[in-house]
Amino acid sequence: MNAGLDQQHQSAACAETRVHWLVVAGQLAEEGADEVISVDLAHVQRISSHELSELIRLQLLVRKSGRKLVLENADENLRSIFELTRLTRLIEMR
Repeated sequence: MNAGLDQQHQSAACAETRVHWLVVAGQLAEEGADEVISVDLAHVQRISSHELSELIRLQLLVRKSGRKLVLENADENLRSIFELTRLTRLIEMR
């Protein structure tokens, strides 16, 4: 039973990490301090459809305020998702 609990905790920690980068990006966008909002995706391995929609919402918020959203360090899998969903047309990737 302990192994099952450990796996649940690891899954929850993974989910928190994925949400964490999005929460931080949202906070940066709402603060409005920087002209360019850079989001480091180096530790993000997966992205859900909800997170994709939140990224679009974030992009609209940033653009509306005259700023720019940039996604950095996305691995090959994430890049292919962004290309398939055509988010690379809306959000710059480095």
